[in-house]
Amino acid sequence: MTSFEQWAIALLSCENSYPRRYEFSKFIVSNKQPQQCELCQREMDDLTVHHLVPRQNTKRKKQDPGETINICSACHRQIHTLFDNKVLAQELNTLEKLSNEHN
Repeated sequence: MTSFEQWAIALLSCENSYPRRYEFSKFIVSNKQPQQCELCQREMDDLTVHHLVPRQNTKRKKQDPGETINICSACHRQIHTLFDNKVLAQELNTLEKLSNEHN
């Protein structure tokens, strides 16, 4: 099964059943009107902030956390379920690269 198939299955089947460690409540972007996830393009009431270079890599070196994107919690959970921080930092560190992996 490809990573995209795993991603799609998780988005459709068990969106709210992930362990609490995948909650991103500290980084929620709320608005009164639905917003579009930058990755899957779905309209959502709340989006989460995803750091394109994981904070783990920048926090230790006391560097600027870098660019972020606003994505739905389902996409955010899937990113961190499918890819470790090393892969995210080195290979999937732009919206374009994440989108290509997603499609």
